[in-house]
Amino acid sequence: MRTPGPWKMHDEGPEVEGPRFTIDAEDSRNPWLVARVTKPDDAAYIVRACNAHDDLVAALHAARQEVWLNRGYASAIAILGQIDAALAKAEA
Repeated sequence: MRTPGPWKMHDEGPEVEGPRFTIDAEDSRNPWLVARVTKPDDAAYIVRACNAHDDLVAALHAARQEVWLNRGYASAIAILGQIDAALAKAEA
């Protein structure tokens, strides 16, 4: 089971080894500390990727269905291969 979201980044200020950013995931009851990182861009990327994951997967499933129903066979096979690979990576 993965950690529920939404995920959020918090600036915890400077530490001995440099700045520290925490990444928390919040459910309806309380926040869960997921990670501590020193680079704000890394923290923002993790939060963005995790919060976008479910929508990305849903969109790819919808696009896959649309492509299969409305495109020519050769085009559909090429696009379906790309979509299947992206879905496998996102859902891993």
